[in-house]
Amino acid sequence: MLGAVVAALGMCADGIGEGLYAVRHGYRGRAAAIGFAIAAVLGALTRVVTPMNFTAESVAVATQAAKERPQIFYIVLLASVPTVVLGATGLYEPLIGLFDPGVVAGAVAGVGVLLASVGFGYIRDRRVAGGMSTVFGVAAFLLTEDLTVTVVASIASGSLAAHFLGARFGEEPDEEAPDAERPSLIPVRWRDMIARPVLIGALSLFALRLGTVVSYETVNGELAPGTEPDLNGAFLVNGAASLASALFGGPPLDPTPSPTAETAMPVASMVIFAAVMAVLAGAGLVERVGRWVPLESVAGFLIVVGAFVVLPENVGDVEDLPDGVALTVTAFTNPFYGIVAGELVQLLH
Repeated sequence: MLGAVVAALGMCADGIGEGLYAVRHGYRGRAAAIGFAIAAVLGALTRVVTPMNFTAESVAVATQAAKERPQIFYIVLLASVPTVVLGATGLYEPLIGLFDPGVVAGAVAGVGVLLASVGFGYIRDRRVAGGMSTVFGVAAFLLTEDLTVTVVASIASGSLAAHFLGARFGEEPDEEAPDAERPSLIPVRWRDMIARPVLIGALSLFALRLGTVVSYETVNGELAPGTEPDLNGAFLVNGAASLASALFGGPPLDPTPSPTAETAMPVASMVIFAAVMAVLAGAGLVERVGRWVPLESVAGFLIVVGAFVVLPENVGDVEDLPDGVALTVTAFTNPFYGIVAGELVQLLH
């Protein structure tokens, strides 16, 4: 049991770090507490071993087409409804079977390229914070291959560099940190909800989930002793947690590879993680930490996740022309366009 608790608490550092990225993009960190609570309950009932967490890739995709509230809330909301329906009805596995696995892998690999490019953009914006974050983040990952250590090293080094060296190199002070807003139901504005950027963003986030759930639940399920991957259950938990978060202005909560799966009690470890994150997010800890952390301090973590984790884990399955098309189109646009382009080329190939 001790190992399950230690793994869960270690994952919380990664959760807070990636949560900073979410709140800096306009989402309410405290609203995510509702989603984490739902994930804890449903995870215990379904015995899914994959935790749902703030993830940089889902936030990057969700805020690519639209940047402002409430559209960024609607993107998560609209992407979560079909996720819940398909997971609850057991139709996710048949659906994912309709897509070419290489095309889906190509789209997810393209998201890795997209994440890395966002990280390099932050280096251009603030060379000191972004550059130092990248140096220490990459070094930490190469030495440990642990994303929890990586996110802490990246954010801490970038923040310290911005605080002590930023002014000396002529960089502007940090923008005002986000407030820890109380969760409240998001307004319903139909015109905004059906706007083209929102629909494209929702389809892109949904397309990303098609790939990440099958990838991460399979990996975590194989690592967890005595369990089998439950793709439909993971899709249901993913959708329900994100839907609950989005209704109150929170970010998407998506699957992630996790050390909790390798413990002797993987389900219990996942539930502990979700419950602790519900408490931490509900207490406004994500926003409080954000007062000391510039956005650009996540540059190194984004580059590591994109170029060292997401891209290598998926690019091995990119073998044919349609797969490469999906990767390329996703890297320059979004996963929805990437999968559509890849499948069209597959039909013509």
